[in-house]
Amino acid sequence: MEVKVAINLDEDALNLWLAAIRNSSSLSSASGPGLIELVPLAISLLSDNLDLLGKIVSIIESYLFVDASTVLQVLFLF
Repeated sequence: MEVKVAINLDEDALNLWLAAIRNSSSLSSASGPGLIELVPLAISLLSDNLDLLGKIVSIIESYLFVDASTVLQVLFLF
């Protein structure tokens, strides 16, 4: 039961993350950390959580739609 609750919480968090990316016009923020700083976390989640693989791929895809060149630069630095 506890594992199912954890997966549901993870899925809710990923849904919120995906919504934040899809509703943003820029991944960077002039006043502080931006969504771009979470790209390495999204990549690491690909190997950690196979139950939510489709949602994580959607998040990475959304990052690429918003600003592919910046995402690729971050990935090369990662």
